[in-house]
This record gives sequence, structure tokens and C-alpha cells, in this order.
Amino acid sequence: MTRTDEIAEALRVVVALKAAHTALTASQLADVTQLPFGLVKDALAAAEAAGLVVRLPRRAGRLAVRYAATEMVML
Repeated sequence: MTRTDEIAEALRVVVALKAAHTALTASQLADVTQLPFGLVKDALAAAEAAGLVVRLPRRAGRLAVRYAATEMVML
């Protein structure tokens, strides 16, 4: 896989999250983008480091961590 492919896959994850208009788990994003779970986790980590995505605090009763686009958190 080339660097360009990795960037394209990361962008697919970020765009899918922004299009969802809600917070999603990594598993949900993997389903939406049809990408392997590991690639989605890597893309989310990179997007979080870049400030495009934020990891939301885990709530009682929710087993998975949810992610949201930074614009949605500010609203």
C-alpha cells in the first residue's frame, strides 16, 4: 500500500464521520467505509492528532468509545 492509499483511506474515515452528523464508534466507521477495523483505528488516531476528530468520553452503559468531528463538538 502506498502512502497515497493510506492518506485516501484516512480521508474516507474523516469524511464519513463528518457526513454522519453524529458520533460513531470505530466499528461503525469500518462498516460505513468498508475498510478494515485496524486501518480505521489508525486513521482515527492520525485525525485525532491533527485535531480533525475528537474522542468522546465513555458514558456509563456504552462499551465502545465514540468519535466525532471537531465541528460537531463545538456546536
